[in-house]
Amino acid sequence: KQWYQRRVAITAGIQQHITCRLPSETDENTLWQCIERYNHHNCGAYCLRTFKSKVPGKPNFRPKSQAACRFGFPRPKSKAFVLHDVLACVIARKTNKLKKRLYDLARAEEERRINDYNGVLSFLWKGNMDIQFLSENSYSIANYITKYITKKKKVPTATLR
Repeated sequence: KQWYQRRVAITAGIQQHITCRLPSETDENTLWQCIERYNHHNCGAYCLRTFKSKVPGKPNFRPKSQAACRFGFPRPKSKAFVLHDVLACVIARKTNKLKKRLYDLARAEEERRINDYNGVLSFLWKGNMDIQFLSENSYSIANYITKYITKKKKVPTATLR
């Protein structure tokens, strides 16, 4: 029973604070501009990784090179929120066998390239964000977040002159 209550609380918290919804350009123009500018992912040289596809049991198969986004875009389309097994996701991430997200937000076709965000934080931060619920409590997560939000902004040398 306690496990089920935690699962319900986690699901409710994620759905309350994290979204990938594409705001209306006419009704929510300020937020729409923010999301389009900072949280709409377009793949490029920075994120695309090339790998060779393999077919088990076919030794004479010539593998083809394929490109995939290392950030997992486009994200899967889903009619409803899905919370995956926490332990399986943590183990997969620790063993580097699979970069499986803990959950999939309900996502329409036009939202497959929208990074997960929080509307208030996105408006205030005015920058890219990938808000995620993390199922583990560790010093390394707190350290990473602290370093990330306090890092210096890179300014082109020409601006300094």
